[in-house]
Amino acid sequence: MALMHERLTDEREHAATGKQVAATLLMVLVAVLGMNAWALQKSPLRTRTSDGLIVGSKWELASNGVAPGSVVVVGDSGGNFAVVGSVLTEALGVPTVNLCTYGRFVMTGPRWMLDRACSKSEAPPALALVVIGTQTLVKKPTGFQFAQIPVSVRSAAAGSAGLSTNDLGQLIVARLFPLFSQSTSIGNAIRSGKWTVDPNQMPIDPDGSSSILPIYQYPPGIPDYVTDKAIPEIKEHVGPIPSVSDRQNIERMIQDADSRGYDLVFVDGPIYSGMVDLPEQVELTRQFHEYIDAICATSERAWHLPGPIQTFDATDLQNPFHLMRPAALRYSAELGNRLKSLGLPREP
Repeated sequence: MALMHERLTDEREHAATGKQVAATLLMVLVAVLGMNAWALQKSPLRTRTSDGLIVGSKWELASNGVAPGSVVVVGDSGGNFAVVGSVLTEALGVPTVNLCTYGRFVMTGPRWMLDRACSKSEAPPALALVVIGTQTLVKKPTGFQFAQIPVSVRSAAAGSAGLSTNDLGQLIVARLFPLFSQSTSIGNAIRSGKWTVDPNQMPIDPDGSSSILPIYQYPPGIPDYVTDKAIPEIKEHVGPIPSVSDRQNIERMIQDADSRGYDLVFVDGPIYSGMVDLPEQVELTRQFHEYIDAICATSERAWHLPGPIQTFDATDLQNPFHLMRPAALRYSAELGNRLKSLGLPREP
């Protein structure tokens, strides 16, 4: 009786060969990969979330290449919602495409987008703008986040500005196992039965310019956002500004501009007027400007756009860095004026 718990009735013990174990593991792997492949086919990230829609749309635009002598804008979400391509097109007299995405991709994402656009074009643009909100410089991205950009693994690993071994490994895992890396959005889709996001919730113009609908405006919460999230992120950051990785990407973008023959301008993103003068923000901005001014001085093609950071009141914003459309029109008009004062884009 004492041994009855050790086996089921009529259960027979048998030996398993190495080939049998390997076959079983292979079957499990195939099943797991198959379920993940189904998840990707059932609901690609681009159709499931607003973030995925924006990133996927911008990558498609970049993959189509840009017109010779045009203006290409890359950067974070501040630039995504602040730069209106049609305004710059009218001001500068050349086509403009906005390929900005999100700050969580730090300077790696903008470099990938810009390189994609240039490599898919017959001739280089005249001008590339890199819009950087200083809050982007204190983000701590992972390979799982970088995987949201459809860059190839080979490109993600290439050169001194390639992803670290850890981030590259996470990117590969994220690509192979979306049920793991995208579990929250897939879980929400399963629970709600909604596998696609309404593209009208985050309008994107043909030139890549994005708008925030008025229903998403919440200015009363902006001071709390500054106190509870933005300033703590700055305080928690450890290391140089920009980070070593961001510096590598910035330097790579400057090298590419020199070799391909277009001007590269680093532009301060918009910010809430109630945040710009806080001591933590002032110091963050100082460190970034000190670096970017020095690195731009090493190239005749690299510029740091002169003039103060454009600031806006709470009623102009969705959060301390995202402009509503009327304010974005003003930001873009001022951006165009400053570029023209530098003589950019240059005459062909």
